[in-house]
Amino acid sequence: MKMKILPILFCVLIFSCKKKTEDTPDPAATTVYMSGYSTVPAANVAYACYWKNGAVVPLTSTTAPGSDATAEDIVVQGSDVYVVGGEKLATGIYVAKYWKNGVLTNLTDGTRQAYAVAIEIQGNDIHIVFQENNAAGIRVVKYWKNGVVTNITDGTSNAYPAGITVSGNDVYIVGSEYAGAIRVSKYWKNGVAVNIPVSVVQNALFYDIAVSGPDVYVAGNEYSVTGSKAVIYKNGTPIWLTTVAPSANAWGGIAISGTDVYAGGNGYNAAGTSIATYWKNGNEFNLGDGLTSTQVRDLLVFNADLYVCGAITGSSGTGLASWWKNGVRNSVNNTDQTTIATSIFVK
Repeated sequence: MKMKILPILFCVLIFSCKKKTEDTPDPAATTVYMSGYSTVPAANVAYACYWKNGAVVPLTSTTAPGSDATAEDIVVQGSDVYVVGGEKLATGIYVAKYWKNGVLTNLTDGTRQAYAVAIEIQGNDIHIVFQENNAAGIRVVKYWKNGVVTNITDGTSNAYPAGITVSGNDVYIVGSEYAGAIRVSKYWKNGVAVNIPVSVVQNALFYDIAVSGPDVYVAGNEYSVTGSKAVIYKNGTPIWLTTVAPSANAWGGIAISGTDVYAGGNGYNAAGTSIATYWKNGNEFNLGDGLTSTQVRDLLVFNADLYVCGAITGSSGTGLASWWKNGVRNSVNNTDQTTIATSIFVK
């Protein structure tokens, strides 16, 4: 989904949006964390990082060229910061990675393409969803819990994870899997696949999942000859966020707060400029001005405040990682680099 979301090998495969249990942290604190990546174009360096109140914290080398490292999701528990993502080896193979307070754990051994897309923490349990090629080159959705890996798909057809959430003892992963030449949108509950009953199979992708009580929500978009329409499915029933041109995409996260349902993404104006957008209970709100390109990559509600992260196109024509609190924008401090924020956590 979007622009440069992941390194080139993965950018058409997954747009990692994900869902953490984000709206119940300690209400006394107000620190904003964002995962993402920064690039130094002149040095051909892309490094994974996170920001704490806008100050960059590198996770991979800021000087070694060619690794195309990114951080895709972030969770904070107590004083511990957890991040997942990936980095390319000199061989061209991506390794799925997980950092706790900057200390790296490789989830894969670097012999096959892999990438981690989302993390969730519940109590003492760490849940990570990633993909890894098998020996036949088929992409397999995998689930890592406290160091134990479980294959979610059987490796007979390509499958792609996009997000994860945990509700009680149940683990939900949203993504897609091919059935022959048809890419089928689905989620897995405790490893059991549930197809999302989209209007036209093959013409939909979903990027995030949230659960509230008995209700399961997925956010994404469906495609047609006239463009893409942003949509939320609640228990298999579509809630259309947009119905007509120009195109719009709900690939920037989903959040539930009480009876309110939020989704993030972007729309386009008549000039084709991307406009950072969120929807609350189906009502559309634009964060971008339509003059410069903007996008939403994730959102959450904390203490009744809405936090949204993504990027804008800066004065130099490159991305500038940003977050909005109740519509007021803030930017990260390494403004001399191209930056994209992929996920947000507030505590």
